[in-house]
Amino acid sequence: MKKLIMLLACIVIGNQVFAQNLEQYFYTKGINSLCEAAHPTNDYIDGAYAIKDGYIDISITSKDNTFGKVITTDLRIVRGVGDLYFSDIINKQDNDIVPPFEAFGLQANLLLVLTKSIDQASYQKIRASVQEEFGTDFERWTGKMWAVFALNLDYYEFMLNNKTIRR
Repeated sequence: MKKLIMLLACIVIGNQVFAQNLEQYFYTKGINSLCEAAHPTNDYIDGAYAIKDGYIDISITSKDNTFGKVITTDLRIVRGVGDLYFSDIINKQDNDIVPPFEAFGLQANLLLVLTKSIDQASYQKIRASVQEEFGTDFERWTGKMWAVFALNLDYYEFMLNNKTIRR
């Protein structure tokens, strides 16, 4: 019985620490990072977030630098399992001409093409490693998939730099 109580206590404490890490991440940089991925040419103005069980709702306000229009983007970040903190991004609402993460995907694909043309052998090693580790081929990723990947990496970096506890 004592072991069960200790296990439950560890789970509760771990979830609270994870929630605090998320809170700190989205407050300090997460929303801005998402804005940069959703619309790379827009300037971040403001944002809000609500952490729920299993997901985080994000509202972003940015300014389109081409037309000067104020853009609102509402996203839902689905929490991940295993080593992935985030597994999906759902676009709930966006009033920009270009859908969220489409330009980010174009940038990622351009980087892939450049990397492949400069060093084919290293490119193939990285591709094989990603295929083996994650069971997916990044040559078929959409902008949203790249954004989920980038968001996970950004959160890992945040935790390492802030010496926070992993879940």
